[in-house]
Amino acid sequence: FTHSRCIKNHDDKIVWIEFDNKVGSSYEKWFIAFVYIVPSRSTWASEYENVYDTIIEDICEFEKSNDNCHVIVCGDLNAKTCVQPDYFLNERMELVCESELYTNDEPLSRVNSDMDGCNDNGLRMLDFCKESGLRIVNGRHGDDENVGAYTFYGHRGGSVLDYVLMRPEHFSKTSGVRV
Repeated sequence: FTHSRCIKNHDDKIVWIEFDNKVGSSYEKWFIAFVYIVPSRSTWASEYENVYDTIIEDICEFEKSNDNCHVIVCGDLNAKTCVQPDYFLNERMELVCESELYTNDEPLSRVNSDMDGCNDNGLRMLDFCKESGLRIVNGRHGDDENVGAYTFYGHRGGSVLDYVLMRPEHFSKTSGVRV
């Protein structure tokens, strides 16, 4: 990557970094969001209710102004998702970004070591994935493919709370996720 710069900071909840990646004689734009969301039972949780809406607005803005752009969202989302689907099955809908049509997803299997079910943050993140077209990379790609390694260890054991999200067609442009 070349020419990196911070382009947006939403109260340190979402920080966007833009990178240029030279491919042949042209450049690809990569927009990477580093995100922190408090646990859903935190007294601060209400301040984070619109984080995913803000991310979608930003993605739409980037995609409208850049022909060849790729988006990654990553961070401590305090989301427990088990292996619930992050995609629609047998449905069509319009994406939030105008003029784009959501096409039916192909089922993408995913492994997750944390099988304790979903929490509120996890359900919100899964809805965000369905709405945005981004998919969970953890347990699907790179060193974590078919592993779904824990990202947090506490006194009650391990869990997966930290995620990398991107469009499946861009998985091949990255070496994957290492937990």
